[in-house]
This record gives sequence, structure tokens and C-alpha cells, in this order.
Amino acid sequence: MAEDQRGRPDARTRRGAVAAAKSPPTTAAAPVQQRQRHIPRPDRLPGTERAVYEDETGRRWVVLVPEGRAQDAALGMGMVIGPPDMREALAHLPEALQVRLHNELFVRGLLTEHDLRGRAGEVQSALQSALRLDVQTVVRAYRGTDGNE
Repeated sequence: MAEDQRGRPDARTRRGAVAAAKSPPTTAAAPVQQRQRHIPRPDRLPGTERAVYEDETGRRWVVLVPEGRAQDAALGMGMVIGPPDMREALAHLPEALQVRLHNELFVRGLLTEHDLRGRAGEVQSALQSALRLDVQTVVRAYRGTDGNE
């Protein structure tokens, strides 16, 4: 190893020796990774456009329809982008609360798993907003029984 002016091993040489000692010996060249084909996200397919659809329960959905068909009455036949249908997961909650939560997610643009990344706070805000309406209902019920409106 080379030495510096004070007779100590040169830091550059020492780092190189340490790195060489830590790395395993290479016997064969690493295989070249194939570039993956670009697969478009299902909410961005060529020849399609997004449209907003409201179903009979009041839930608002973003759907994917062929270009120029966003004004058709059959938007319910489009490919749903989101928010996901959570009726089974939320079956223990009243229908009105399920619809409010669904629409809060819609308003915040939390439509797909990709949209949720890094936005846990917005999911929590959507939950709080949907539940806040129920708290107001409970408070009104208490006020109605007390007669202090």
C-alpha cells in the first residue's frame, strides 16, 4: 500500500483494499437484463378517455370508455377505474356511510392502488370526513331529545 506524508497507509489505497476484500470474487459476467416491455396502465389506454359515472346508489365512479363516448347514457358499461367497490369489506357499515366514504375517495382522486402511494393521510381524511357527518347526526339527535336546538 502507498503511504501518505506521515507514513500512514494512503486512504485511497486503503479504501480500495477494503472494498476488494469485501466484494466476492467474480467468476462470470452478470447476465444482461432484458428491458421490460412497457405495459400501459389500464386507466390510460390508447383510444379511450375517462368519464364520471354515478350509479343508482349515488356512488361516483371514474370509468374508461372509448373516445367520443363519454356523453353516452351507457357509462355504467365502461371499465371502472375507481374507487374500488368496497361493499363486501364495509358490509357492517350502514349503506349511507359506505356511499359517503366511496365519494370522499372519489373527490380526493384516490381511485387506484397507485393513487394511494404516499397518501395515507388523505385516506384518513376521507374516513374522518365520511364519519363526521354521522357525528353531526348523533349530536342533532341528542339536541332533539334535550329540546335545546
